[in-house]
Amino acid sequence: MQASKLVQVLQVLKPEEMGRLERFLQSSYFADVKHRAKVLALFALLRQQHPTFEEAQMQKSRFVKQLYPEQPLVQKLDKLMSLLFRQIRRFIVVEGLFEDSTEADALLLEARFYRQRQLEKHFQQSIQRLRQVQQSSQPKNKEHLLNDFLINEELSTFESFFNKRQKESLNLPATIQSLDLFYVFARLEYSCGLLSQHRFSAPLNTVMELGISPLLGQQIENDPLYDLPVIQSYYHAYRLLAEGKDSDIYFKLKHIIEQYEHEIPFGQLQSLQAVCRSFCAHCYNQGDEFYLQEGFQLYRSHLEGGYLYRQDGLLPSIIKNIVTIGLSLKEYDWIYAFLVAHKDKIVGTQFPQEVHRFNLANYYFAIKDYNTALDHLGDKYEDTYYRLAARRMELKIYFEQRSVLLDSKIESFKAYIYRSSKRNLLPQLHFTGNNNFIDLLRQVNHPGTYQNGKRIDRLSQKIDSRKALVERDWLLVKLDELR
Repeated sequence: MQASKLVQVLQVLKPEEMGRLERFLQSSYFADVKHRAKVLALFALLRQQHPTFEEAQMQKSRFVKQLYPEQPLVQKLDKLMSLLFRQIRRFIVVEGLFEDSTEADALLLEARFYRQRQLEKHFQQSIQRLRQVQQSSQPKNKEHLLNDFLINEELSTFESFFNKRQKESLNLPATIQSLDLFYVFARLEYSCGLLSQHRFSAPLNTVMELGISPLLGQQIENDPLYDLPVIQSYYHAYRLLAEGKDSDIYFKLKHIIEQYEHEIPFGQLQSLQAVCRSFCAHCYNQGDEFYLQEGFQLYRSHLEGGYLYRQDGLLPSIIKNIVTIGLSLKEYDWIYAFLVAHKDKIVGTQFPQEVHRFNLANYYFAIKDYNTALDHLGDKYEDTYYRLAARRMELKIYFEQRSVLLDSKIESFKAYIYRSSKRNLLPQLHFTGNNNFIDLLRQVNHPGTYQNGKRIDRLSQKIDSRKALVERDWLLVKLDELR
């Protein structure tokens, strides 16, 4: 029974949800459910085992004996489990309607009922209230635009039925216009998500086949219909992701976000801000130093505004990005204070302390306390990029300490990234960036590099020319120290 869908669903319900489910099952609305008494009895037995459902207590034979002592057949229990699960599915739907529905959703269902029952006055009153709710709801998000379309669709359907040739348009122009707005915004949002997901792991031209057509792009830019801040911001975010390095688009997007911050839904605002930060990181990795400081200011601003938090904490990737950029700018005191303040505010990982220790290791490495940095490195990193960064830091520490272990660690790291790449755990761009780092570190560490000006110059040019390369600045600094 432990592996049944019924038990798996019950296991994820909270105690208060189990209580509501019991009242739902006891409702007289379901008085005609077949074997209702047995269904309730089975649920009562299962509730006693919630939430652990330990294997020793979940043998089918135990339940059969308690429910059918006179005729202990497993087939009867299977049928009863099926009946109970059918009721739980109904409960999930009802719970979802109560939890997720808004006032607009309720009014829309009400208006649809009145239209279908031909209660014209009641329908018009519901539509009027719906319009008022829509006008008062800010900011405009995808759900808002969808509701606009559904309201207009109801009006069009209503007028087509009650039409007495007084309204020849049947509200269809407004329906089409609201559909266009919803479609364009939804298409932009999903296209940005697609580009963000595949930007570093798939060829751009492959992704672009599913993108916004030039004709639609021109329409968004020139048609006043699409002059909503949320649509304009997503359009520029889309262009930034699709067209690559274009500072004009970046600053235009940044300006729209800052100017209309309170007119863009919070979730969408977080996504748009992430696009800006990603663009800064991409430009800096391509060698544009300006975007290091620009990216750090974005992180600080978004942190202060509360936009980086998820469930009152920060994801490991966000913490790592802030620490890496801040240390590159030698903001040592600010970074240390940031890490202390967020020690117990790390979410999205089973090993938050390992994440905290790694970032402290990064800090200690930056201030050249290499032994303390090495002591803080662990091996319980769920995130691939944390594992990569930890291995690179280990190599850098051994280089700084002139350790005899460096060569063997380099070989181990190279084998690791090749295995990760073959198993599709590492996007091609990140594989190339780490592989280039390994090859160049070998050359920097070669005895022939020491005080060899010509070789150092050639290596510097090679480092500058590699588009995909992690730890670029560190490699260049180490080369200069060998002159």
